[in-house]
Amino acid sequence: MQLDDIFSDESASNSKMIVSLQHAPTRIIFLCLKENNSGTIQERLKTIADDINSFNNSLDEPYYLLIQQSAYTVDNTSLKMKVI
Repeated sequence: MQLDDIFSDESASNSKMIVSLQHAPTRIIFLCLKENNSGTIQERLKTIADDINSFNNSLDEPYYLLIQQSAYTVDNTSLKMKVI
């Protein structure tokens, strides 16, 4: 099944009708942290995402931005940044 079929299927069990599917430009931001503990990295990324969406705190009808995150940890800390 194609993505267009999923969003245009009138018999879908979803109670909300999706009128159109739009593609928005994305931003890719690289953040270098001097940290190798995965729990600390996850918490830092969650804090950043929460801060970005904090503008919703005062809205009657909030809309949250989807923030997709990933992390790559460097095990060999002797590598130069250009190599990484």
